[in-house]
Amino acid sequence: SEYDRRVLSILANQSAVAIQNAKLYEYAVTDGLTELYIHKYFHHRLEKEMEKAKRFDRTISLIMFDIDHFKNFNDTYGHQVGDAALVHLSKILKSTMRLTDILARYGGEEFAVILVPDPKTEQTSDIVKDIAERLRKNIEATSLNLKSEKLKITVSIGVVSWYGEKRIDKDKLIKMADDVLYRAKREGRNRVCVW
Repeated sequence: SEYDRRVLSILANQSAVAIQNAKLYEYAVTDGLTELYIHKYFHHRLEKEMEKAKRFDRTISLIMFDIDHFKNFNDTYGHQVGDAALVHLSKILKSTMRLTDILARYGGEEFAVILVPDPKTEQTSDIVKDIAERLRKNIEATSLNLKSEKLKITVSIGVVSWYGEKRIDKDKLIKMADDVLYRAKREGRNRVCVW
């Protein structure tokens, strides 16, 4: 009937607007190159996940890493290959981590992962280090294939876990992860260091 047609038309228009709004939101919170979350959204989610972890007395962990010698990489092969390396790394990151984890491009060649607490598994520092080590090995083992050669990429990783300490807020937690990331670089790169 004409009435049914009008109702369906209204529903279709509202659905189209809702889908468009969802796409716009997705574009607003994800990096266009890597399709990972952006820096600002990462900060927002980390704060929310810390609040949730505190409420349910769960441990939350943060992994931060960046590509070793990325400036030399860009200088040698050019920025297009540098961009390809970032995309390559983001694919490995997505295939290595759980769907529930929050993956972000923190800035430049630096990435961050919020390991969302799983009620079934306690996030001990050993477990989180094993997860980070698996990520490091997967990146090292998967070459970036160019037409003329295969490029090996390595990363330095910093890991920190938060057990609900009041003196540690979101910014302090990020600083701690960043500090151990740079310790990994000082100790020779292509390694995982834990706070």
